[in-house]
Amino acid sequence: MKKSLFILLALLCVGLSHAQSALSTYVTVGNNSASGTYVDVDIDANYQYKGFDFLLGLGITSAPENKLTFHALDFQTSYLFNIPKFPLEVTFRYLFNPHRISQIREHNWSISAAYCHPHVEVELGYVIQYQYAGYDHVGQADFTRFLYRVQAYVWPKETGYNITLGAKNYDIRSIDHQLEPTVFLGACYSYPQNVTYQIEGQYQPAGLGNIMYNFYDWNVRLAVVWRFNQQN
Repeated sequence: MKKSLFILLALLCVGLSHAQSALSTYVTVGNNSASGTYVDVDIDANYQYKGFDFLLGLGITSAPENKLTFHALDFQTSYLFNIPKFPLEVTFRYLFNPHRISQIREHNWSISAAYCHPHVEVELGYVIQYQYAGYDHVGQADFTRFLYRVQAYVWPKETGYNITLGAKNYDIRSIDHQLEPTVFLGACYSYPQNVTYQIEGQYQPAGLGNIMYNFYDWNVRLAVVWRFNQQN
């Protein structure tokens, strides 16, 4: 695991040195009935070019058992179709989650489209998930998953300060199993112009299905986003 983590960190550094327009760091403190209290540290490197946005993300978690372990690898490619009165962002995503205790390896491939109004974003998508057990490599695919997000901004999104409220069934390093939404409330402030500070609270209610998949969760997330000027 340490060797794999080192390789992934090296890949992230290569991405930063050659093709980044932003670097984001997230620290999340939360609690749920399966893992207890946990801390996640996530890093994103973004590169933007002529409407495209490329993202490489890594995640480390203390859940479960308060042991720091690699828990997510994330690749995303987005393109913004700047259609008059109907801007639309299409995103392709690959997300890998290794679950240490269960030894389940989870691969997610998704495509989504988001309507990007200055005050409202609505996103819908489709997910193909494949899981296999690390000890025998026996797995199965799930073709019945969807993702969604509805998010509102008090001020236009590009403003240097904002308050946002929304609901979704995925997060920066996970795509949830349950249909019940995670609700979130957040705020951000930029100073200087290229550095943004964010705080967000999330609450996921317990689901109606298997408690192993549908446990409640709440967390508070702090983030710092650095944007870098560059020639395209």
